[in-house]
Amino acid sequence: MITRRSWRALVRVAALAMAFALCFGTVPMAYAELESAASYTSETNPSVGENATWRWYWGNSWNPQLTVSSIPADSGELADTRGFVYQINQMAPGEDREPDPFPLAQIPDFGSASVSVKPGNATVNGTFDIPGVVTRQGWTAYPGHTVKGEGLYRLTLRYYNQFRIEDAADTDSLLLGIDMTRPSPAAELTSTAWQVGATPYTESRWRRISWDDRVYDTLSGLGAVKIAVGKVTDENPAVIAKNNAPDPVYEQFATSINPFISTLPQLTYFDIEDLPAGATTITVTMVDRATNESTPMYLKSYVDTDTPTLKVTKPTAGAKVGVKPTMSVVASDKAGISSVKYYVDDKLVYTATKAPYSGYPDLSSYASGGHTLKVVAADMIGTATGPWTKAHTTTATVSFTLDKSAPSMSITSKGPNPFYPRKREGYKDNYVVKFNTNEAGTAYLDIYSGGKLYRSVKKSMVSGANSISWDGKSSSGALKATGYSVKLRLVDSAGNTRTSSSFGATIRFYEVVRTSSGSARVIER
Repeated sequence: MITRRSWRALVRVAALAMAFALCFGTVPMAYAELESAASYTSETNPSVGENATWRWYWGNSWNPQLTVSSIPADSGELADTRGFVYQINQMAPGEDREPDPFPLAQIPDFGSASVSVKPGNATVNGTFDIPGVVTRQGWTAYPGHTVKGEGLYRLTLRYYNQFRIEDAADTDSLLLGIDMTRPSPAAELTSTAWQVGATPYTESRWRRISWDDRVYDTLSGLGAVKIAVGKVTDENPAVIAKNNAPDPVYEQFATSINPFISTLPQLTYFDIEDLPAGATTITVTMVDRATNESTPMYLKSYVDTDTPTLKVTKPTAGAKVGVKPTMSVVASDKAGISSVKYYVDDKLVYTATKAPYSGYPDLSSYASGGHTLKVVAADMIGTATGPWTKAHTTTATVSFTLDKSAPSMSITSKGPNPFYPRKREGYKDNYVVKFNTNEAGTAYLDIYSGGKLYRSVKKSMVSGANSISWDGKSSSGALKATGYSVKLRLVDSAGNTRTSSSFGATIRFYEVVRTSSGSARVIER
C-alpha cells in the first residue's frame, strides 16, 4: 500500500530521473509529432512562383539546389526543430507511389547544407548530389535518353528536433527533374502578316510566328519559346513565351506532378507587334522545362511603313549643264531606298540603286536649251501595289539648260619664250598666255614634260579678254631648265571643254646678250 509519504518519495525519484535523462540523454522521450508546414524554394528546379507553371520542378543541374524554410518547432517545451534528413529515388514515368518510410539513423544529414536555427524556426539551404545518388542506387534509362542520371526523382524529407527522436519526425516529399538534353529546333517555322504584296515588304509591323505542333523534348517537355527580334541587348531583350500547357509527352508525369494539370494544346505561335522598319532577323529558340535551349532557327521580317524623302542637289534650278552632267540627290527611307530614277523630259536617262544615288547620264541626243529633270525615288515597296499596299515613291523636279557648245578660244599672245623664272627679278620670269572667249568658266594651262603632265595652272575666266601665267615651277615646286609642251584648256559652266593645240615654252637659267661691239656675254638669270 502506497502511503501519502511513499507517493511523495516516488514523485521525487521520478523527477530526478527525468532531470537526469534530460541532462545526459539516457532516456528517449518523444514530444508532440512535428507538423509538416515547411515551404520549399529552388533556384535550379523551381516549383513555386512565376516560373512554376512552365518549369514544374525541372532543371539542368546535376546538383539541384533547395531551400527549406519556416519549419515548425516541436510543440514540446524543451525541443525545437533543427533540420531534416532525406533520401532520393528515381521515378518511372507515370509512377505515383507514396514514399517508403525510413528511419532517421539510416540516412545522413543534408549534404552541403547550411542550417540556421531560431526558436520555433529552422532554415536549411544546400545542394543534392545526383551523380552520387545514381552511383549508389543505379539508374534506369528513359525511352530515347542515354544521358545517365536524367529523369524524375522523388525527394523524401524527415524533420528532426534537437534530440533526433524518431517518433517526433514528420515526412514530406517533393519532386526534382533532371534534363540535360537540348530540345529539337523549331520545325516548319513561318511568318504571317496581315498584308501580302508583290514584294516581301509590307506596311504591317505585326507578324504571327508559327511552328509545327510536335514533340520537341521527350523528357521534360517544351517549356517556353525564346523569340528575339534583331540583336539582343539590354534595351532589346529576347521575349520568353511560356508554354503553360504541357505537351502529350510531358503528360506522362502529369499524375506525379499535378493531377489538375491543364490539357490545353501546347504553344504553337507568338504574335510580334511594332517590328522595326527594314529587314530584321527573328530568332526562334525552343526551351525545355529544364531551360535547355535548342539550336536557334531564323526568319526575316520586312517592314516598310514610310515613303522616301527626296531632294535634288545637282543640277540646281536654272543651271547650265553639259552633255554628261552630274546628277545627284539626297534620298532616305527607314526601310531603305531600292532605286532612284532620273528622267529628262519624261525619258529615263539613268537609274541608281546604291548610295549616293548619283550619275552622269549622256544627254548628247537632246537639243541645247531648256529641259525638265524628274527624279523618282522608290523605297523597298516601291511601285508594287496590292489590295492593302499603296505605292511608296517620291518625285522631285527641276528645270535646267542644256549647253552643248564649247566656249570659243582665240589666243592673242604667248611668251616670252624662252623665259627665266629662277631669279624672279621681274624680267621675263613668267610665261603668259593671253586669249579671248565668249563664255565665263575656268581656264587651265596644262604643261607637259616628256609626254607627262608636269603642271596644271587653273584660273577663272570671263567672257572677253583673259590671261593666264605659269611661274615655271612643277606641281612640287621644282624648277628645271628645259623645253615644255603647253596647251590652253577652257571649260564653261556647263562642263563643255575646248583645248588648243600644243605650243612650246622653254626655261633657261642663263641669257646670251650681244654687246654694241658685236661681241656677246652670258648673264645668269
